[in-house]
Amino acid sequence: ALVASEYCLAEDRFRLEGLLAQSIALAWLGNVNDSYAAMNVAYGAHRFGKSMGWGFGWAFALCGNWVDAEIYFLNAADARPDDATIMAALSVSQRRQGKLLEATDSARSAVAMAPRSVEIRKTLVSTLLDDGQWRDALTELETISGLAADDPDVMLMNIYAHAICGDLAKSRQFAERAATMLPKGKTYLRIAQAFEDAGCTEECRIYCNRALDVGFYPEALYALALAECRANELTKARELLTSALNCTTQLADGSVGVLAMIEPICTLMLSLEYAPRQVKGYSVRMLLKDSPLDANSMDLLICAETSEEARHCARRLYSAMLPGREPAEHTVFVDELVSDLQPKEPVASGIHGVQFD
Repeated sequence: ALVASEYCLAEDRFRLEGLLAQSIALAWLGNVNDSYAAMNVAYGAHRFGKSMGWGFGWAFALCGNWVDAEIYFLNAADARPDDATIMAALSVSQRRQGKLLEATDSARSAVAMAPRSVEIRKTLVSTLLDDGQWRDALTELETISGLAADDPDVMLMNIYAHAICGDLAKSRQFAERAATMLPKGKTYLRIAQAFEDAGCTEECRIYCNRALDVGFYPEALYALALAECRANELTKARELLTSALNCTTQLADGSVGVLAMIEPICTLMLSLEYAPRQVKGYSVRMLLKDSPLDANSMDLLICAETSEEARHCARRLYSAMLPGREPAEHTVFVDELVSDLQPKEPVASGIHGVQFD
């Protein structure tokens, strides 16, 4: 789509269709600022021409700007009141803002326009589940199951909805059906997450372990660590989190990877600290160019009593990520934060923030 938009704009750099396609494609690729720039050009050249509401709505939605996405989807819905897709997109933008009453109304309107659309009905179910309307969600899921019983999202929604309503036996049936019909590994993780969201820790644990039988999923180890925290097995939780940091183990297909999990892992590690202390804040940069990690450097925000303790904390993280290796001393830089950024009250010592370059 981005290449096509560039060809279009090569002929006419202000052509609306090209600018809208470019803004949507850039947003999908994560280039938020460039997407906004394309939208600014489109707005300057066309003000509010045809398709502007629809195009801007999708672009803002892909940028995660749900407030502006709703505004433009509302405009698009006014221009095309019988378009179920636009109404469903409007519902999603409202749900992401927590406007669940409006989101439900929009989703029901979309379903009325396209009653046999599984995707649009799934939008309604998601909204009902978020709003705690469990029974209505189950009723809607019965209809969807008649249209697309083998749809992975429908099976996962059934797992969660039946579990949250207390019908664990039915939920397990859907889980086993999904586990049988869908690819292993990642499917086990999605089932585990559905049970976790419903508060069914033991079922979550079962499917995390199944995922780990398939391969290395740091996200499964993290979920198991959460379960151990709830059981007050803190030593076991630490062991699982340390195992999840290992960057030398081959990842299973579909895993988000260790680097994507480091922030939540460090946050959970921090919560396991026994008591807050009066500590100082330090900025620690570790150069990674000579390491096998896919990053140039790692920046850490660490709270510790001394700079040496902060340095040791950073080196410990590095060793957990790359067992058997130690960072060279000249690759670790520790700076004490300025007074305005120092913690004003006692906090847990450890890693409070991670960022990769």
